[in-house]
Amino acid sequence: MVCFLGTPRRGALALALGASACVACGPRTSDTTLASVTAETAPENVPENVPENVPEDPAEVATEGDAVEASANEPARGCLPAALRGPWIGAHAGVNFYEHKDARARLDQGVGTRVLLESMGRAPLVDHADVKALIDARDSAQLFSRPGAVASGGVGPCASGRDEACVHVKFKTHTATLDEIASWLVNIYRPGDACVGFVVELVGRTAPRCDADDPACGAVAICDELTVDPDGPRPLLSELNPKYAPNSAGACEHDGDCYLAGCQQACHAWTEPGFISFCPGVSALECAACGCVDGRCDWFVQDPACPCASPQRPSARRP
Repeated sequence: MVCFLGTPRRGALALALGASACVACGPRTSDTTLASVTAETAPENVPENVPENVPEDPAEVATEGDAVEASANEPARGCLPAALRGPWIGAHAGVNFYEHKDARARLDQGVGTRVLLESMGRAPLVDHADVKALIDARDSAQLFSRPGAVASGGVGPCASGRDEACVHVKFKTHTATLDEIASWLVNIYRPGDACVGFVVELVGRTAPRCDADDPACGAVAICDELTVDPDGPRPLLSELNPKYAPNSAGACEHDGDCYLAGCQQACHAWTEPGFISFCPGVSALECAACGCVDGRCDWFVQDPACPCASPQRPSARRP
């Protein structure tokens, strides 16, 4: 198992994509290596067109929790324009992995992150019409049979403010490895000699919201005006209102391990796979907070008559 991590000087942050590959996207005040979930084995017969001077396994094996220096075997060249490529973090099946230019900003916003994959070829294929023609000639729907895939086959800018086009795909966090994703993309889109960029967007969190020793690291709520007493009791919403089954999941050690998933209607641990959902208006959650209760991320209510309550309708949150 190979774990590609960024250099500790930049602040290493490993994304939980699986046991075979972790991705650096720092910086943070503390290094955090995430737990991983092994997905299914990658398809067989993957083209082994790894270019010269780019090893398939370029980093040493790292034990969980380690932060290792980036491999010295960085590729001698990349085929996409240099302005699109962040720090190189690994390679597999003729595909280079780079930190995406927008990765850190997205992490700061708490909306997951992105990785840039580059299929090594002789000439970049970055014109929007050309990239669209490539994917239109392939069966993008095949990707949905792979673990964690939630969107495939879109064409968009390779990075913010750039004109170059890349294929955009989305995967839930904690469901597949970069090695597997690279193999699937090569098999499905068959770029051949073309140098194609794939922007892999990870849906969900890849690290805790905040550290346990951060005084400001507390429970979160849909309503910004909700005040939570960190030392107060935390009666569960499900116990106060048995008719409402809130969406909650995942083990936790502190409030920072929990976040508002989906369209903020789910209280999940960051180690749970992310998901995309519609945005229902749930009045029962107006006065609820999401935090760590008895080792599990869950909704709790300290003040059923909080300022966030909607006066125009009966509240499902009151027992």
